[in-house]
Amino acid sequence: DGRFCSWFLDKGAVATHGVDVKDSYIDQAKLNMANYFTDDKYSFDVGDITLDAFSPSKVYDVVALMNVLNFKLPFKQIEKACNISRLGTVLVVCGEEVIVNDTGELYKIDQIKDKFISLNYTNITDLHKDADGRIYFVAQIKV
Repeated sequence: DGRFCSWFLDKGAVATHGVDVKDSYIDQAKLNMANYFTDDKYSFDVGDITLDAFSPSKVYDVVALMNVLNFKLPFKQIEKACNISRLGTVLVVCGEEVIVNDTGELYKIDQIKDKFISLNYTNITDLHKDADGRIYFVAQIKV
């Protein structure tokens, strides 16, 4: 619905780009964002980051995986996020345990962080744990 893009803009981002698999979510995000920001500040695409065909035309300073790892193929999402992060910075929000909706697979937060480490993202900083048990952390590539 655009809330994460809005949050990044409120925190000082120059521009944001959101991706979601559902047209209706993107349509709602565009409507919501138009109430608060000029259209040069945000853009959206319908897409599925887990598909091999997903290849954005840009790279981004920061890539955020916000409550999405449970939908499918969390390690594929992480790999794609790392590939499109120009600065090697990925912000992640997920539960301490990620249960993948379509397979029932269970990943613990340490496994998620270990995937980043395997991709040379060795600077991992925990930022916050909210009341719903979600962990917020930043993974940055080792330079």
